Amino acid sequence: MGGGPLLDQDDERLRGISVMSCDPATARELSNADPAVRAGRLAVQVMTWMVPAGNIRFENVPAPRSMAEVDD
Repeated sequence: MGGGPLLDQDDERLRGISVMSCDPATARELSNADPAVRAGRLAVQVMTWMVPAGNIRFENVPAPRSMAEVDD
């Protein structure tokens, strides 16, 4: 899984994007389990992204926890 925040959104409930290597039903189940989604603060839109096999690779890399940890 990979993902990150989105900036300048018209709909504040759509604050980020996640790319998951699973079927849409599993992606919906995982996303809907998020406490912010359950509380109605965030919305979920599940879509299928068509990309050729082998074009995306998921690696275990540390992700910043806030903008303060991001180098410009």
